[in-house]
Amino acid sequence: MKHSWEEKINKCKEEEEEEEEEEEEEEEEEEEEEEEEEEEEEEEEEEEEEEEEEEEEEEEEEEEEEEEEEEEEEEEEEEEEEKERIKKKRACT
Repeated sequence: MKHSWEEKINKCKEEEEEEEEEEEEEEEEEEEEEEEEEEEEEEEEEEEEEEEEEEEEEEEEEEEEEEEEEEEEEEEEEEEEEKERIKKKRACT
């Protein structure tokens, strides 16, 4: 009888150990999954930030180009006006 009790106790201990190991493995897997999710979220955030920065840069470039074009047009208009003034002066003299 004693032998069978020892076997039962040992079997129970083994089962407990196996359960503990399984739980530990599950916890580790969960932690790994959480870490992976966090990393993915961070990467997504970084990508979004980069995209926003690129968009801002593009907008700034477009604004600069528009300003340059406006300045060029104003210069051309001023040159035309100056030419007209010169023509009028010549016509008057």
